[in-house]
Amino acid sequence: MRVFLAALLLLVLPSVVLSQGPGRGPRWGAGAEGRGCSPIETLDLSEAQRQAIQQVDANYRDRILRRWEDLTVKRHELQAALRDPGAAETVIRAKSVELTELQNDIHQKMLEYQLETRKILLPDQIRRWCTWVGSPFFSK
Repeated sequence: MRVFLAALLLLVLPSVVLSQGPGRGPRWGAGAEGRGCSPIETLDLSEAQRQAIQQVDANYRDRILRRWEDLTVKRHELQAALRDPGAAETVIRAKSVELTELQNDIHQKMLEYQLETRKILLPDQIRRWCTWVGSPFFSK
């Protein structure tokens, strides 16, 4: 049960912390204005911009979510290997490398998502936008 809860938290918490996007409501990015930036849904987007951002969101959401799921599995595999007295150090290190590669892949996909979103925004919107607050997790 603890493992299931830990997996659930690992999957859900990053999405809560990092989520933002059209149609996600005022709680996403709450408090961002205090940092001198605004969540994307408060940037007075045109209808064309909203649709373009929704398309970017749709293009990246599933890919990133799948990688987060893979990451959760790899974390469990690494924990299991670390707790296994018979596990070879090389196996543990290999699992750690796989975990790091997945984290890097997720980071790159999130960066791509941010760059694609940035292309849609006007210069003033880019200056006001809270980058890295948003990611394509759980839209609508």
